[in-house]
Amino acid sequence: MNVVLRDVDASDADFLLELYRETRKGEMASWGWGQEQEDSFLRLQYNARQQSYAAQFPGARDSIILTDDEMTGRMLVAELAEEFRLVDIAILPRSQGKGIGTMMIQRLLESAIGLGKSVRLHVGVLNPARELYARLGFQTIQENGGNFLMEFVAGSRTSGLKD
Repeated sequence: MNVVLRDVDASDADFLLELYRETRKGEMASWGWGQEQEDSFLRLQYNARQQSYAAQFPGARDSIILTDDEMTGRMLVAELAEEFRLVDIAILPRSQGKGIGTMMIQRLLESAIGLGKSVRLHVGVLNPARELYARLGFQTIQENGGNFLMEFVAGSRTSGLKD
């Protein structure tokens, strides 16, 4: 499996919206809305999230995850003075469980270790990805409402990284 990143460009807008929609399907199904109402809501929420990311992390690298030349996800990373911030990582449901997200995060952690930086991310309390982050060596450092701030510190437990 060949997994690489490439920078997002304007032609990726439809894929990014579809990725957002696909990763929210389970949640949306429980609301009982019609397709038109769901589409409208998700588009508004997606656009607001994009604007928020751009305002909070203006220099972040926004990348498409390609698996064997197929678009399978997105990774948004901001390199700050003392840390990398994993702002967003999302994998299409049909591509989840294949190690793609793990591989992308491990590469980020390796970069951070090489530069002596930490990696931080926010994750929802109920998000099953928390288990992956913990396995890779992230520690919860703060709880804020329904989210945890997690951190991986270079030189800390790295047993989740492959040699």
